Amino acid sequence: MEAGADITIASSHKLGVIYCSKWIDSLDYILGFINTPIVIVEGFKGYENSDVVAIIDSIDEFKDLSKYVKGNLIAIICSNESLIKANNETNVKIFNKDEIDEVASFIELRALKFLENQLPQSNCGLCGFETCSAFAKAYAIGKASQCPVISDIKLVIDSKDIPLNPLCEKYSKVNYKWFY
Repeated sequence: MEAGADITIASSHKLGVIYCSKWIDSLDYILGFINTPIVIVEGFKGYENSDVVAIIDSIDEFKDLSKYVKGNLIAIICSNESLIKANNETNVKIFNKDEIDEVASFIELRALKFLENQLPQSNCGLCGFETCSAFAKAYAIGKASQCPVISDIKLVIDSKDIPLNPLCEKYSKVNYKWFY
């Protein structure tokens, strides 16, 4: 038998720490503790459900990385001129190590496009933002929490999804529960 708690939590006004003595080394498990649309991690080369931006120093390192990275390699950051010139041979975006702002913009634009693609693209304004694109930007920085049109209740007429406003969605849920 082991003594001690499986989970220990320490908290202060500036920092919170959760210590799990029986930790599972799985990115999916770790992401379950995080509620943010963008997560940057190091390692987890075999993780298949993410975009990968690699920082490498040589062509050999790139070849080695290609064996292990199972995810979607979208960009490489390097200082090797031959890798930058070889950009024509691959669909991977290659950045010089000094192009920090360009790398940040590239990642941000991909993340925003991904978030926008999860939305209904109706630009209905029910969320308080003029467009779905504006909502996605607000969501990415924590200023919005949920699209009011996306729900577990779906109205489909003639094979077309019809967005429901929050009030209609609420009454649809109540009626559904009442019938069943």
